[in-house]
Amino acid sequence: MPWGPKFNPQYGVLIKSVSDPKVYLMIEGKKRWIDSEEAFNNLGYSWNWVEDVDQSLIDSVSAGDDITKDTGYPNGLLVKYASKADVYLLAPDSSQTGKMVKRHIKDMESFNTLGYRWDRIVTIPSTTIFVNGEEVASSQKSIVKQSSGYKFTLGLEGGNSGEEVKQLQLKLQDLGYLSKDIEATGYYGSATTKAVKAFQTAESIDSLGFVGPNTRRVLNSL
Repeated sequence: MPWGPKFNPQYGVLIKSVSDPKVYLMIEGKKRWIDSEEAFNNLGYSWNWVEDVDQSLIDSVSAGDDITKDTGYPNGLLVKYASKADVYLLAPDSSQTGKMVKRHIKDMESFNTLGYRWDRIVTIPSTTIFVNGEEVASSQKSIVKQSSGYKFTLGLEGGNSGEEVKQLQLKLQDLGYLSKDIEATGYYGSATTKAVKAFQTAESIDSLGFVGPNTRRVLNSL
């Protein structure tokens, strides 16, 4: 029986409609169609991970690039090695275009800030090597305030990271759209996407979950 349209799947889940066999990976705020059984198996997924949802939910999510048998592991995927308990977030390598790094997730608190499901972590072969990136660690709390008069200049979406994302999170907290219990980590995860959508709805902007020119203009006016 499909979940209703208000079902909010977390990042890393696999979904399909009962009326359509296409399977999508929900990741970085987008749905990515896995275009073949070979592509699915290459990622190390189990078919019992696929969940039926209402078609309207699938239609409401922006589409990312299709995942083919040659795509490889996508950015935003959570992975681990069979012989170890450590969990990593795959992210773009800022120093080398087209490459990925693995970011160790320090603890459960850090994991929870990302908005992923614990039972949707892909086990990868020990022969698959990624360079280590910056650790994902949100437990080292510090009092951070939004820079006075900060102006947003970038297009932002799920999976992005950096100072502008952190400033966005702080702004959304100040405006009441993002809980202050959620640390401004500078990573654009599901909680940030949800907060942006709520802000956009309140400001009569298309609720797409990413920061484009219209959203940026309103943010800068407040």
